[in-house]
Amino acid sequence: MKKNPFIILFFLFSFILFSGVNDIFAQRTGIIWVVPESADAYPVDGNRSGNPGLNMLFEDYHVIDYRFVDSFYVAPYTNKFAFYQIQLDPEYAQEEYKCMQFLAQCYRGLFNGVALPYYNPLYQNGELVSTNHGMITLGFYQHYFNPTLVPSSSTRSNNIWMNQILMQYDIEHYIYDPYVSPISGDTLWRNIYIYCENDDLIPLYYDLLTIDYLYEEISIIPGFQVIYDNVYPCGPYSSVTEEESTPFAIYPNPAQDEVYIAGVTPKSVMIYDILGKRVAAELNPDRNSIDIKNLPNGLYIVKIMSDEGEQFIEKVLKQ
Repeated sequence: MKKNPFIILFFLFSFILFSGVNDIFAQRTGIIWVVPESADAYPVDGNRSGNPGLNMLFEDYHVIDYRFVDSFYVAPYTNKFAFYQIQLDPEYAQEEYKCMQFLAQCYRGLFNGVALPYYNPLYQNGELVSTNHGMITLGFYQHYFNPTLVPSSSTRSNNIWMNQILMQYDIEHYIYDPYVSPISGDTLWRNIYIYCENDDLIPLYYDLLTIDYLYEEISIIPGFQVIYDNVYPCGPYSSVTEEESTPFAIYPNPAQDEVYIAGVTPKSVMIYDILGKRVAAELNPDRNSIDIKNLPNGLYIVKIMSDEGEQFIEKVLKQ
């Protein structure tokens, strides 16, 4: 299994313990973030994917929206991933954690990992909760730590550049958390946790990127779980479907003007952008090809229905 920097974050945040903060209102948001890896894991038709097995989970957990959020750095700045949001019906928001566990354990190959983006470790009641308060983490490991970044109050630092950003948002907590070795007494790493309303979380994240010289890492996803090959009671939930595997391929990929379909005779072709919006597609049945020259450059999901009623899905990069 390939290594993933998310595993470092997950274990780090799993051991974070806070105390003395009691004014966080715990609630379920019904929001789950995922990083799709397989072509059929991407959104189709607004609230469904291209994978029938995954759609079974979406139906049972009343998913009302599945869409692209943004691309965020995770840990070092070399790791940036596209996150997509799964939104449950508000009446079923309390099922978010259980739904996230199924996504993490039963749909291997579809996602790199899953997260509760508004999981709040400040709230301690013996269970994993998420709230309407988002957290951004700044990390300092082998990076010089500017002492002006320590808090001057519960919502501000002593750093003028940091405070110019913080004052623009509804900051609820600004917390400095160093980890000191119990053996050597040395500070091994430092973290700063910044909490604000989730409506302000992504704009705040981008503003903090303008002062990235002050810290080494930035993360907006404290609850990320990596997909493991461990046993989980998945029941009917699985990415495996009854569709037969076919020597199907789309080439060239990446492509510029035209892509060709091999291994299947297409009856219809649909193309979606990364937001799940259907775009124009013209099939040439004589050449078994699709004209994509008028599409903007980017990543697309190609969905093909064969004469026999089989469905095939693949990612295509237009350059």
